[in-house]
Amino acid sequence: MQNQEMQRVSGQKRKRADARDHGIPLPAEESKIIFILERASLEVGKYVKTDQLLSWELHSDLLRKTNRSPQDCRPDLLHKALLMILDSPLNQVGRVEAIFIRTQQNILIRVAANIVLPRTFVDFSHLMLKLFKNHQVRQSGQIVLEEIRNPLADHLPLDSYKIGLAEVGRSMKVVKMNEYTAAMPRNKNLVFVVDALGEGKIEADYVYTNDIISVSGCHLDAAFCLGKICTALLKMKI
Repeated sequence: MQNQEMQRVSGQKRKRADARDHGIPLPAEESKIIFILERASLEVGKYVKTDQLLSWELHSDLLRKTNRSPQDCRPDLLHKALLMILDSPLNQVGRVEAIFIRTQQNILIRVAANIVLPRTFVDFSHLMLKLFKNHQVRQSGQIVLEEIRNPLADHLPLDSYKIGLAEVGRSMKVVKMNEYTAAMPRNKNLVFVVDALGEGKIEADYVYTNDIISVSGCHLDAAFCLGKICTALLKMKI
């Protein structure tokens, strides 16, 4: 099924290219998907006289001295969430437009959907250190990771429909993703806002969302939620 979907998208791209070369008017393309990972834990600190990406697992002694919470220093959760999106069949068939990260320090980062992300957390940490040092990272001559200016709304399509994910509460509704995506607007790009720390918090900054939902009555980490979203969107014809 995945191979058939990839062949379908590849064939559509070839037809669009042929039509463009012959001056034939093109129909609207499929809606694109954008992911926003909020409250990401990406903080650089000095440890043994070197700059390192702070992680509770590796730097617990330093973080205890400053009374930091373990949950606030989990860049590994962001790494897992990014891998889930980038490895998904949804991204492999070209439906993911971009990924945005907003850190706890309000640093805004754009991630290209075709980035080759390191598989190990150690290499991921080195990549993030390179980003914070140079403000961008290139692969094969293309910028795949870069710091960008706030506000985030300036970087989103005007015709986008934005959905925030949160834990279950009075103002939240639990949805079945297949049914929810089937009822989504067909003429808009879709933006999903997910708490990178997996706590399902919807902060004041999330007011730019059009809807707020929960995908489960149980506590799920960001990567698992993203997996459910990507699977449902792949089945959705938009």
